[in-house]
Amino acid sequence: MNNKISTFILIQFLILGFSLSCNSFASEAPSAAELWELIQKQQTQIEQQNKQIETQSQAIKDMKEHFSTQKKPILSDTHKTVSNQDEKLETTTEEITTKETTPYSFKGYAVANYFNYDWDTHPEKRDEADLERLVLEGKYQFNDQWSFHAEVEYEHGGTGSTMEFDVFEEFGEFEQEIEKGGEIVLEELFVQYDYQPWLGLRIGEIPVPVGLINKRHRPSHYFTTERSESESSMVPVAWHELGIELRGKYNGFFYRGQVITGLDSTGFSSANWVKRGFQKRFERKNADNLAFVASLDYDLSSLGFDSLEGAEIGGSFYWGNTSDNRPKPDLKDDAEVMILGLHSLYESGPWTFRGAALYGHLSNADLVSAANRRLSNNLNVKRSPVAKEALAWYLEAGVDLFQFIPNKPSFLGHGFDWFVRYDSYDTMHKTSGLIFDNPRWEREVWTTGFNYSLIEGITIKGQYSHRNINIPTENDENTYSLGVATEF
Repeated sequence: MNNKISTFILIQFLILGFSLSCNSFASEAPSAAELWELIQKQQTQIEQQNKQIETQSQAIKDMKEHFSTQKKPILSDTHKTVSNQDEKLETTTEEITTKETTPYSFKGYAVANYFNYDWDTHPEKRDEADLERLVLEGKYQFNDQWSFHAEVEYEHGGTGSTMEFDVFEEFGEFEQEIEKGGEIVLEELFVQYDYQPWLGLRIGEIPVPVGLINKRHRPSHYFTTERSESESSMVPVAWHELGIELRGKYNGFFYRGQVITGLDSTGFSSANWVKRGFQKRFERKNADNLAFVASLDYDLSSLGFDSLEGAEIGGSFYWGNTSDNRPKPDLKDDAEVMILGLHSLYESGPWTFRGAALYGHLSNADLVSAANRRLSNNLNVKRSPVAKEALAWYLEAGVDLFQFIPNKPSFLGHGFDWFVRYDSYDTMHKTSGLIFDNPRWEREVWTTGFNYSLIEGITIKGQYSHRNINIPTENDENTYSLGVATEF
């Protein structure tokens, strides 16, 4: 900088000298004192200009650093997933996150299990290994309000037509079907609009929030190797339908209201009530009968008590006719399905407590059963009687033993939960007409086991379950299972 100033002074001095020499005839040359005064003024001006340049350069540098590190805050999806609060109820807390340099985000999970069976009801039942599922979820954020969501699930490690080996469905009339491959399912595909935290919109293939398992179906949402046995026996799990949803959160409440495609009553059965009525046998869903869903959850920590941190309660309601969604118009009477669900959970510190209950009612269940008996074998449905009412509930408790170890060494892992669970469910709770109330489908299960989290996102699960069937003899089913689950 000093060299530049000296050069500039020298140039100015030469120009001044030249000007004086050219005009010497008109005036006398300035004195040395006057000349030095001019040089000092010019040097002062140069120093001021240099200071301004340095100030502007520093301001530009600061602005570049600011914009390179700043992240734009956006409103995330109003439901959560596994290890954070949104995982706990999939929808109870609105989360503020930061938008990275890309509008894309990606997550997923995978589960693989091994089963060893000791069943009085089926002594020849073989051990099984199952690549249960790989789920990939993607999201694109157009701006602060509009986003696009998609979820693809790969089930049982393959593709093909899926049938089940089941020797119990007809209670003595054995139908043995063989499993062939798995399937690829597009479980979610919707656009979402977040106007305000209290009002949002989804349109497309959307998740159906009936019961607790359909809000919390990632591996860290449940202790068992497989998803909730009692809820899974009654309704579709990871249930999704085409439709529209209004949603929002206000003062700890989270609500959803949906109008969606309805169930198909040809899939109803004794063992699984309306679970198999989920329309996925054909390329397109019949939509002559729509269904209505309402869900309301409340985060109890909103009451302001520290002891209620991690505590939530909620309920769900489903109603829809199903007779007009059958492949053929072979049922003239209504077959209306109504499902009520209640659930609660507490997940704080080392302790976890969860509970849920489902009650379902089907109108004209005897007429549905009679129509289903006349269905073609090619439709690949059970054709067994369906109950007028079904009931399922469970309670479970778990404790992370690692949290009681002072100064726990990191090599032990992230966490070790020991749990106990009780399930009770009857998919033929009450029947109508001449339908036999089959005790085979009244079941209760005690389960205990562990979840060993090696690191956050990778968990080894092990369990023993004892199922009792409400029949006089040979009514015990013992199952040992071991699995690995990962979330990312």
